[in-house]
Amino acid sequence: MKKDRVKNVGDVINEALLEMYFLQALVEYYSKLYGIKYLRLLKPSPQNEVWVGFDQAWVNTLVSTDELYNELKEAIRSKSTTANSLYVGFFLQFKMVDKITRKSKHMPTGYATPYYRSELSLKPNERTGLSQHETLLRLSDLKNASVSYACGMLFDIDDIYSKPDISDLRLVPISSAPNGWSTNQRHFITFKTKCDNNPLWCSEPVKGISYSVEQWFAPNSDYGPKIVEAEQILDLIRDTDQVINKRVRKSSFTEQINIFNEENYENLPESMTIIEFKKAD
Repeated sequence: MKKDRVKNVGDVINEALLEMYFLQALVEYYSKLYGIKYLRLLKPSPQNEVWVGFDQAWVNTLVSTDELYNELKEAIRSKSTTANSLYVGFFLQFKMVDKITRKSKHMPTGYATPYYRSELSLKPNERTGLSQHETLLRLSDLKNASVSYACGMLFDIDDIYSKPDISDLRLVPISSAPNGWSTNQRHFITFKTKCDNNPLWCSEPVKGISYSVEQWFAPNSDYGPKIVEAEQILDLIRDTDQVINKRVRKSSFTEQINIFNEENYENLPESMTIIEFKKAD
C-alpha cells in the first residue's frame, strides 16, 4: 500500500502546491537569519493589473500594480530616507523530484538505483513563446536576479501535511545549466542522493551544482538573493519585463518612473517572488 502511494505522489503534489508549502518556511528562516521583520510576500498574478500578496498572517490579498509601483517609486524619490522597507527578490522554479527505483536509458552512467530526478519543461509558453527553462536562462543574466530550480525532496503524499522542513529542498542555480538543448528530447536534473552537491543536467550529462537553503541564503553566497532597496526591485521588475516581452529599455530616471504609467506589464514569470521586510529601528 505504501509503495502505491509513493508512486502516485506526483499526481497530487504539483509545482504550485510545492511552492506554497515551502515559501513560508523560507521566509521564516531568512527573517531569523538576518534579524529583520517580515511584512509581506508578492508574486505576479496572471491578471496583469494585480499582484498576489501574503501579509504577516499569511492571508492572501490582491495588490494592484499601480499601488505597488507607487510605493516603490515614492521610496526612490525620497531616496529611501523615509522608507521603512527592504526587499529580497528572486526567481525560484519549484520542481517535484521523483525517486527512481528502476534502471532505464535515462539513468546517467555511474548512477545506481535509487536515484532522484526532476523533469524540466522545454515546451513553449503560449503567451511568451518561451519555455519554462528558457525563461529562467534569460532571467539569469539580469542584475540582482537570483534564479534557481527548487527541487523538493518529498516522496510520500503524507509529507505535504507535515510541517515544512527546509532540508527537503535543493537549490540548483540555472547558471550551471548547459545551453542549446533540443526541445524534442526529455531533459532532467538528476541527483545521486537527496543531498547531492553536484547533480547532473541531462540528457547529455553536464555536471551542475546544488545548495541547501542554508548555503543559498548565506551572506557570502554567489547564487542566493541579496537584500536591496526599492530602486533595485523596481529595476528587477522592469528588466524582467524587458527580457520576457522584448521591450526597449528606457534609461533615464524620469523614463524609468514613467514607464510604469505607460506600460501594462504582463507575462511576468510565476517563479518571481518579492519579499518585503521592515528595516531595523
